[in-house]
Amino acid sequence: MEESQVKATCSVPSKFDTKLTWLIDGLPSSDKGNQVTNATHSTTTLTVPTIIWKEVKYVTCKTEHPCLPSTMETIQVSTSAPSTPSVVIRRSLLELLKGYSAVLECDVTELSSSDLYVTFQANNRDISDKFYVDLPGSPGPHSISRSFTVPSTSWINDASFTCQVNQGFLGIYKSKPISNIFVDPSVELLLAPSEESGTQRLSCTGWGFNPQIKWFAGFEERTPSTNDISMGADGLVTVTSQLHIPQQEWKTAKGFSCEVSDTSLAKESQEGHQPLLSMFKSSSFNPCGDSQLQDINDCNISAAALTPPSVVIRRSLLELLKGYSAVLECDVTELSSSDLYITFQANNRDRDIL
Repeated sequence: MEESQVKATCSVPSKFDTKLTWLIDGLPSSDKGNQVTNATHSTTTLTVPTIIWKEVKYVTCKTEHPCLPSTMETIQVSTSAPSTPSVVIRRSLLELLKGYSAVLECDVTELSSSDLYVTFQANNRDISDKFYVDLPGSPGPHSISRSFTVPSTSWINDASFTCQVNQGFLGIYKSKPISNIFVDPSVELLLAPSEESGTQRLSCTGWGFNPQIKWFAGFEERTPSTNDISMGADGLVTVTSQLHIPQQEWKTAKGFSCEVSDTSLAKESQEGHQPLLSMFKSSSFNPCGDSQLQDINDCNISAAALTPPSVVIRRSLLELLKGYSAVLECDVTELSSSDLYITFQANNRDRDIL
């Protein structure tokens, strides 16, 4: 194909002087073609303007010889009502789990029976070769999927990736973009609700291109109790991990920290938790690149995980009946920790400590 015309070629093995003619949609073509004959073949080329070719349904090449029966070969050029394909680009979670983090997939559905090719773009410029597809001649619709590994030269934060389907005269179709997948990792560490006297649970969530989570008790690495990974439609990966800590160890005031790193992007983020309701930000540990740290303080943990206690003071009727008339009681409920002390005050001055 050239920009303004289409050329079709018909070649017939023959040792005889065979005449070749063209039919377009069953009618003789005005272009007789340029026939060339050698010792083994007769070949002719039909040239049709692009504007006419778009309307053609069938093209036939016919052979004629005074001593031999006539033969014909017909090809279908286009259908009367081609469907509009659906083109979707996404990151491959399956390939990520195999260790290939930068694989994009282009899923195309509702395809008509027409040859096509698929390309991948970054910021509207091709970064892949043309993936040619020869669809079967059945009516369809057909579906295809093609994958492509993004080269490291395109691993930039603001890159926007698309895939494009070119179906010749039927049209060019493009996916919606997927953008900003090569982002720095981020982290959030929370104290999960748990029984006061039972095992405590820390929950760490990391987001980014390919985040990995590590747990530390002090400087000792710990194996997570649970670990889940998912990928959103935007191509970003979410990793959620929990660390279950026995109550006896929780009360030792040892620091527990969660490290979220992305070695493929040379980025990491850290966050820590100090038990007994005190939170701290772990110091930066950055063997590969920049660090991103997020503060969590006492206010965060109080608002997110703790219920303020209810405190009520009253005279003791029971002690009064026993003859002790000046006994006060302090009732405390909705406690989130067993580590506390209680004071009685008179005119805002402490009188006793329990």
